[in-house]
Amino acid sequence: MKQNNKIIRFFILFFSVCLFMSCELFYEQGPGRIIFVGVGLDYIKSDGSISSYINSNAALENPPNDIREIAYALSTLASQSEKTFVYIPFIQQHTIDDIPESNYPNKDNLQKLFDELKNNNDISANVYDGNFDKSEYNLTSEYSTFGNEITSIDNLSENDILIFYYSGHGDQTNDGDLRLPEDKDEQVRESIPLSFLSENLNSLNCTVLTVLDSCGSGSFIEKSNYSVNTITTSFVDTIPELYETFFTSSDDNSSTSDLYAMVSTRAGELSFDTSSLDVNHPNSIFSYYFLRALGYENDSESEIGYVNENIPSLSKDRISIDSIYDYIIDNISREEPLINGGRNSLVLFNLN
Repeated sequence: MKQNNKIIRFFILFFSVCLFMSCELFYEQGPGRIIFVGVGLDYIKSDGSISSYINSNAALENPPNDIREIAYALSTLASQSEKTFVYIPFIQQHTIDDIPESNYPNKDNLQKLFDELKNNNDISANVYDGNFDKSEYNLTSEYSTFGNEITSIDNLSENDILIFYYSGHGDQTNDGDLRLPEDKDEQVRESIPLSFLSENLNSLNCTVLTVLDSCGSGSFIEKSNYSVNTITTSFVDTIPELYETFFTSSDDNSSTSDLYAMVSTRAGELSFDTSSLDVNHPNSIFSYYFLRALGYENDSESEIGYVNENIPSLSKDRISIDSIYDYIIDNISREEPLINGGRNSLVLFNLN
């Protein structure tokens, strides 16, 4: 009799797992903001020469375009979903030797930004309640600063989504640290450790999506405490034993709701650009398909493309990080992107 009870119990658990794994479960905020921190580096000086400690084949044309085009696409979708979009760019493009120190995308300035966000201080940022004005926004503009509008990003909450997006070189070893160009005095800058990013982003009082488009970026997921769970809290509360058996991370300190990550490739592996594709705008391959997932057409002749009505990642009026990832995985080659975090799929936009 006891044996029969065990068998019955097993099948109940088994079919429950199948049922919940077949469901699309979402983590959706209330009316919050999209705060986009974009770091894009091309490692080229204003005279066209290459950063001295980067080999001649390693100048990158695509990262500034990646950040600007993704900012444009996110701004458009934020407007359609009636969310305020805040843009904080750290872009280095042909400016190694003349970019102001206060605007350089180095570790100190990133730390300053994170501290200001944690302390709810006034920061300088571009705030958009609508779409970017194409007449004032183009890919060939000089480097972007924090912006020209002072705003107070106060009271960060789980209803806000901060997207930290990096496009540039990463350490090809298993460390995956983010490599910076030299400064204007041609001094090599310290790389940005992935642990530095993880610690600071984890400390923010909002939902965080970290996207790294760089070589070896998979180390960020492998060395962080981001959860691998995709099951809702209500399910955990209803069937705790089943959750413990099948879905609990071995790390007791893992996140459960508000920390998410997507990276372009596994630890120790390379990321590539779109030079092998027939496209008009230079992008990395990962960022190219990230943009396409958002419905952004960047094969047009104009400098800035547009978000069309056919959005591949749109499902049931929602755009989630899982649906973006699914599109990328279905189309990308040469790289193996990874995704992680949360008990369910983070919804970036609800277009209902």
